[in-house]
Amino acid sequence: MFWAARGEQVRREYEFRRQTRNLTTALERTTNRYADLLLSIGDLYHGVTPEAVSAETFSKFVQRSIQSYPGIQALEWAPLVLDQDRSHYEKKLRDMAQQSSLAITERDPQGNLQIAKLRPFYVPVTYLEPLQYNEAALGYDLASESTRFAALQQALRTGLPTATGRLQLVQETISAQYGFLLFVPIYNATSLSQSQDTDIPLSAPRSARLMTPSVTVDSSISADKINLDRDEFLQSLEDNSRIDGYVVGVFRLAEVLETSLKDLNHNLSFYVLDQTAYRPEKMLGFYDVTQRKLKIPTVEVLDLNQDLKLQCPILERCQQSFQVGQRTWQLIFIPPPHPWVVWNVWAVGAIGFLITCIVWVVIAHWQKELQQTRAMSDLKMRLFSMTSHELRTPISVITLSSQSLLLQGDLLTPHEQKRRIGRIQDSAQRLGQLVGDLLILARAEAGKLEIDRSIVNLKLLLETLLDAIPLKPGQHIQVDGIDNIPLVYTDAKILTSILTNLIANASKYSVEGSPIHITLAPQNQWLHIQIQDQGIGIPAAEQAQVTESFYRATNTGKIPGTGLGLAVVETCVEHLQGELDIVSNPSQGTCITVTLPCLD
Repeated sequence: MFWAARGEQVRREYEFRRQTRNLTTALERTTNRYADLLLSIGDLYHGVTPEAVSAETFSKFVQRSIQSYPGIQALEWAPLVLDQDRSHYEKKLRDMAQQSSLAITERDPQGNLQIAKLRPFYVPVTYLEPLQYNEAALGYDLASESTRFAALQQALRTGLPTATGRLQLVQETISAQYGFLLFVPIYNATSLSQSQDTDIPLSAPRSARLMTPSVTVDSSISADKINLDRDEFLQSLEDNSRIDGYVVGVFRLAEVLETSLKDLNHNLSFYVLDQTAYRPEKMLGFYDVTQRKLKIPTVEVLDLNQDLKLQCPILERCQQSFQVGQRTWQLIFIPPPHPWVVWNVWAVGAIGFLITCIVWVVIAHWQKELQQTRAMSDLKMRLFSMTSHELRTPISVITLSSQSLLLQGDLLTPHEQKRRIGRIQDSAQRLGQLVGDLLILARAEAGKLEIDRSIVNLKLLLETLLDAIPLKPGQHIQVDGIDNIPLVYTDAKILTSILTNLIANASKYSVEGSPIHITLAPQNQWLHIQIQDQGIGIPAAEQAQVTESFYRATNTGKIPGTGLGLAVVETCVEHLQGELDIVSNPSQGTCITVTLPCLD
């Protein structure tokens, strides 16, 4: 019961780590797609003047993106407008929107929109899609507020997509709702050509006629914590001609998270923090898994750390971080509650009691078991004698490396000690695989390889195998069709042996960096498992012999091996009443298909 409880705890920890990785990857993938989308929209302005891109052109170009990405609140074009051009710009803006009162706006200290004050330049929202529900943002000066201004400055300095901290969107109607913007700077053609020809950075000396702009401070941030380098931003403009404007993505945090996670199966709630922000602005929200919604919590970051220590003693296990527009977002996951003792632990106790009650049945069969064990022992002795040279190698490595550590451990550097321990571990794993293969073949030949079918979670089994099987540097495994076959009815141990040998062979006989493709496909009551590598392949004349014990193809060279892998696979497949098909070409790799009756 103790080990059953321990196993259940390990399973839960593994499932928790798996879910945290999946959720973090999903959010990171979504935000990266948004950044790539804005960069592709920026290509619309590459090599042309902003006037060459009309509102109609911009609208048509971004329509499909808005429809394809439901997490986007709006996509915008915001040009740099100098104060001397303000009147001309506002007239064009009114004509384009057909609103006689439209002008460049900003927020007053109370958060209400008003006509923007005079300053050397503005970055107003000019093209806006979709316009519906976002009308309030049209003409809003993005450089008039500290959080947006800091991101504009960072984007101009780096030339990379840059996210703002949390903020209240101009078009937002719900007070308890955070959003953020993503800026991509659009440099004019002259600046780009000069930068490419002379290797001069895009930032340049300050224009003598530009002055520090008047920036409205966000009331949620104390004044002593604001340190905006306005002079550096102005210097980067290079006489008002370094930059044409910005492509802007507008996002609500709740919609981004909820859209990214809606198709994921998980039971974890988590906090979202912006580690780049000041402490009062770090908290972005709390995702409640029961409601599948992002909420704005009232807890402070310092109090949050104290509360989490009770739920997650090792806080690092509950944290995952990723980059969003040059900012670091952190997810802090809340482990789900579990009962102290679960049903399977009690089941183990009951089974143990039953086993004790039926020991006398086992005693009655001892004589027969001893005879079969003796026959199996004779068979194993014959097999071991044939593989003695393969056993000596890992044993010698383990012996020599352990002796070296014992005698010279104090003289070896930590790196050298780690190398020797690694050799011992690799040799032990190789030795264990060899012994396991020999036992399967011995039991099969002695008629003792029994089939114990049960319902197996194929996805979990395959994930565990892929974590345990070592691959060469750069190799990666792609699995297709696993989500369509969650459960199968078969012998888990035999299926594990089949998959382990096939995947290990695919990795062993493939070069570093080559992919391995696993495809799972159901057909009536049969399951087809196909493993394709790009390795050295099997010569055509030898393909009929590779499933014989201890036989190795002539092109294996110095690659270590026993010649038992495919023999074990064929034996296991035959006992499961399946089929094995091998198609190989030395120039294209090997494709092995296993067909098993396990979908009844």
